[in-house]
Amino acid sequence: EQLVAKWTSWADEPGAWSFDYTVFLEDDQGAVIQAVTTYPAGEKSGVYDNVWLLRFGPDGRVSEFTDYWVQRPKPKSA
Repeated sequence: EQLVAKWTSWADEPGAWSFDYTVFLEDDQGAVIQAVTTYPAGEKSGVYDNVWLLRFGPDGRVSEFTDYWVQRPKPKSA
């Protein structure tokens, strides 16, 4: 619940971004997610590569979450 509350406090406007992901690895203890987030315009404009590390608790819910991200270099203007 705390994680969701924090995420929603950072919410972007609907349609301001796109997101695609692949579950790289998953078992009963956790998961690794590889993702790409794209902001076509605005102050965050760019493409971001993400890796999420999730650890599951005994009840199967996420008990730990780590997000690594990096913005891809923007093309140089001509």
